Amino acid sequence: MELSDWNAVHDVAKDGGIMVKCLGQLDTYGPLCDDAAKVTLTVEGKVLPDGPVFLGPTERCLTVGDGEMPDGFERGLEKIKKGQNAIITLQPQYAYGEDGDAELGVPANADVQFTVMVTEVTPTYQLQLTDKLSAAERRKDQGNEFFKAGTLEKALTKYDKAFKLIQYEQGEGEEGDKVKDMKCTLHLNKAAVCDKQERIEDSIEQCCKALELRPHNVKALFRRGKAFSAQNKLDEAISDLKAAQAQEPDNAAVKNQIAIVRQKQKKQDNKDKKVFGKMFSKPGALTPQGPPKEEEPAKPEEAAETAGAEDKAGDDVDVTLGDDTKMA
Repeated sequence: MELSDWNAVHDVAKDGGIMVKCLGQLDTYGPLCDDAAKVTLTVEGKVLPDGPVFLGPTERCLTVGDGEMPDGFERGLEKIKKGQNAIITLQPQYAYGEDGDAELGVPANADVQFTVMVTEVTPTYQLQLTDKLSAAERRKDQGNEFFKAGTLEKALTKYDKAFKLIQYEQGEGEEGDKVKDMKCTLHLNKAAVCDKQERIEDSIEQCCKALELRPHNVKALFRRGKAFSAQNKLDEAISDLKAAQAQEPDNAAVKNQIAIVRQKQKKQDNKDKKVFGKMFSKPGALTPQGPPKEEEPAKPEEAAETAGAEDKAGDDVDVTLGDDTKMA
């Protein structure tokens, strides 16, 4: 058996763009360099296939996911344990891109490779709550930048990572309020991504989670009301928007959305009136029509009296609309 058989290989991005080869297996279940972990490592970077070396070898201390190194490098680190050597190979879209890095000497559209030795890891679960909140804030800000640039999946990934850091945290006093506020904000940001992607149900779900934390949050009420409107659930939409307006009476966006929903309600009312108007426009429309009753043959002495008579069936049906059937 060759030594290479002991090397674990990870296709991190599932497209060959971030390949991580961990050299040899460790006997321990040492901590991984997970997102937001504080890591000390020795690293050397070179341009493929034959160089040059543009980085190190040098020792660095970094926080995984903070953006100090290329995105692909930091995502690759998450597969490496403390005390492990590894090779991280990146395609341009996960490294220095189509522009390269002139300062480092990395040309445009270059594949690069990093050789890494991880010496120390402080995993996320060992971080203090203040550090977790700071890391969550950083990932939220990164997500916001991706959102503004229109790269919605990357934005959602950052919001998810931020939420994961504090998902099971509660905190006390002022710190507890910060945890609640951060969770609420991340739910709202994820709702905004879902709204852009036209995933209306997912957007509503995220707004509901935000409102469980902050029941009077205007953004949550507004976004859920807007989502209900998109589903034509107009009563639910008005309820949320009115609740938002009660919190911020001068909010122009809320006022505008209420006007939009009112207009949709008016159109729906007019449409319903036409439908019911047609339904009740003919006499006998609501009278059950059974099979015609067979008449007995007229007696000879009655024939003269009934000759030429017209059928009056249905003349006694009154289909006048009552007050209880009128549309509001």
